[in-house]
Amino acid sequence: RQHTYIHTYIHTLHTGMYYITLHFITLHTAGQNQEILFNLDTMVSAEKNDNYTAINTRWGYQNVRESLEEIMEKSRESGLTLNQN
Repeated sequence: RQHTYIHTYIHTLHTGMYYITLHFITLHTAGQNQEILFNLDTMVSAEKNDNYTAINTRWGYQNVRESLEEIMEKSRESGLTLNQN
């Protein structure tokens, strides 16, 4: 099995007088195991299910194979600090 490297992307856009920082992490879809670039800034909540994590976003949801712990670790690597309650 090929080792998968985790790629974390932080991309800063300059639009007019505003700077927008986007926090991207690489995740894998639960169904077809496709690699996706996920924008953490759109995340509303996430909950663990049996074989996947359901991420609710501003516009819908995405089921991914990564655990909540893996998503938290990737978010820390991206430079984004999330509140843990």
